Amino acid sequence: MSRRPRTAYKGLRRSPISTAVVALLVAWAGASAPSAFAATAPTPPETYVKKAACVSEGVPPTTVQNGVSWAQRLLLYTEAWKFSRGDGVKVAVIDTGVTAGPAFGARLHGLADLVQSGDTTVPAGLDDCDGHGTLVAGLIAAAPDAQSGFTGVAPDATLLSIRQSSERFARPSDNGGSDSSGAGTPASLAAAIRYAVTNGAQVINISEADCGPAGTVDSPDLSGAVQAAIAANVVIVVSAGNLDSTAACSHQNTPGKPAVTAATPADLPGVLAVGAIAEDGSAASFSIAGPWVGVAGPGTNITATNPFRGGHGQVNQITTESGTGSIQGTSFSAPYVAGVAALVRARFPHLTAAQVIHRIELTASHPAAPNGRNDYVGYGMVNPVAAVTAVLPEESGGTAAPTRATSLPVLPSATGSDHGRQVALRASLITLTLLIAFAVTAQTRRTRSRAASERAKGHDPDPVHP
Repeated sequence: MSRRPRTAYKGLRRSPISTAVVALLVAWAGASAPSAFAATAPTPPETYVKKAACVSEGVPPTTVQNGVSWAQRLLLYTEAWKFSRGDGVKVAVIDTGVTAGPAFGARLHGLADLVQSGDTTVPAGLDDCDGHGTLVAGLIAAAPDAQSGFTGVAPDATLLSIRQSSERFARPSDNGGSDSSGAGTPASLAAAIRYAVTNGAQVINISEADCGPAGTVDSPDLSGAVQAAIAANVVIVVSAGNLDSTAACSHQNTPGKPAVTAATPADLPGVLAVGAIAEDGSAASFSIAGPWVGVAGPGTNITATNPFRGGHGQVNQITTESGTGSIQGTSFSAPYVAGVAALVRARFPHLTAAQVIHRIELTASHPAAPNGRNDYVGYGMVNPVAAVTAVLPEESGGTAAPTRATSLPVLPSATGSDHGRQVALRASLITLTLLIAFAVTAQTRRTRSRAASERAKGHDPDPVHP
């Protein structure tokens, strides 16, 4: 596709923070330490050193404007709450950690930290130095914000956070510094998946990808962990991956031809890989196409939970040394679908993981293509209401109805702005290795007068040019 996102940033996750403030915040937010879960948590596979400061909050002077995002208005998942709010479903977020706060309260539990061990100031899994994991978790299950109207898809779901990756940390280099890669390996992702399953996860969201030429990114350990999770009846939702002209994900796949680029674990059998759709209803130009793409979710101009400790409201942009732009990427398409999976699992607890995925795919807004799917958006934009209300004969032993091609909706312009006050995520410019794109303004519930920057756990972005 010819369009490019305005400014994109791609990244991963991890982090540390200050003792007293964090302890108070965790107690106030009601978040749980991992003591209530399986006793033996995995540890970092190797020693990482911090190579860049955690992203922090800068507040340029501007005005507060209320309104919900185009994605929330289009998906209408609040209408699905008449049937399900994801009550009690455990959703594991394997990411850069999740910052505790009022958006999650006691529904957020920290399970493990595979980036940094020995830091007792923050419960394992609740230290988000990159900001990415908190954004993802907010799209899945943030509580409704009465002032802005923002909410996650499944606000009654339980979140299990495992910090598995970070672009703020790296392996030590021989010369005493750190190398350019971030923390996180296929082996640590496999360990995180297995630990999430051990702790009762029913849905796992993985908003990262290891990219490379087709046939070169296989990891038997990761494949084995994924298959074990599927065998344990867990729905695994994975980002399809973002094109990046500066990295291994530089070549788009052509539908109908052998794939030249692979992104794992998106290409593994049995997972639900999620592509990105832009605000105009078209496939996002950065979204990696492939026969493994199952459905799509909103992937541009994303608004999500403020990842800063002690922060309020939401953010819709990110700032690094390379500039400012809106949050975007398949990393943020996946959590919309993970939230819908939680709604379905709460509504139909008897369904297997495969049946949940089938229901989500069959009830999506299919593209006008043969068999109602294409390699860019799979079976189309996820449809939360249809996913929890459709009657599928095959679930009760009948014959499956044929798929019907429908055009993807184009959302009319909102009367108000989706952008609130700016909250810039300031980060050191570094090279990122995994999947994601995002940029940066923020919507907050109240005016604040913070000066230039405030340290808090966030995201580590890097420009992506599809």
